[in-house]
Amino acid sequence: MKEFLRLLYKRNKRDFDVWNYLWLFSDNNSIDFTHADLCGKFNLPPSSLYRTLNSNIESLNTNEKTFIEYEKVSYRNYKITFYPKGKKSSVPQNNILYNELYAWMKEYYDKMEFDYDDMLKHKRYIVTICSKIKRVMKANNTEITDESLRDTFCYFISNIDDWWKDTGNITLPLISKHFTKLLNQVKKSNGTRKKSDSYSKSAEQVDSIDFSKITRK
Repeated sequence: MKEFLRLLYKRNKRDFDVWNYLWLFSDNNSIDFTHADLCGKFNLPPSSLYRTLNSNIESLNTNEKTFIEYEKVSYRNYKITFYPKGKKSSVPQNNILYNELYAWMKEYYDKMEFDYDDMLKHKRYIVTICSKIKRVMKANNTEITDESLRDTFCYFISNIDDWWKDTGNITLPLISKHFTKLLNQVKKSNGTRKKSDSYSKSAEQVDSIDFSKITRK
């Protein structure tokens, strides 16, 4: 943890103050707290605290090892657990794909300069969106592999109409909620949109979808 704290001290004093407090006052490498308590101690708005906690955890943990766990234990109460030597993670193969799609989505939001403080908290919706895409692919008798699911997911997200982006209705929960409507718009726009070679198969899959066979969850 010393290296982690040294890096924060050089990079962001505010983040360092928060994490140094959590580490110093942890008992047996864990500490319980409320967001309101931390916001009050460090004079932070909730959005800044979320960013301070989530972004640094994400930068430290890997697919192989977990160094910090952050969990909600009860109403308004949270817990941080530190694993200085790292706790070995058992990551199923499909979780690796979801992590890849999460990284891809981060780049997608960065390119459109969309400030998404809750993205890590909404990561689970990538699994939900993928499940809906799988249902579409199954209805279309398309073979479902990691590669075909990845390509179809990326094609679908990349071709969402600009209106959703311009109005900010582009968060993961909203994409999941309006999935059928968005997919229908992508299908209709395919006729006027030039398809890149890398997504051509995905575009063909979307073009041939029979929406009467798809029900929303």
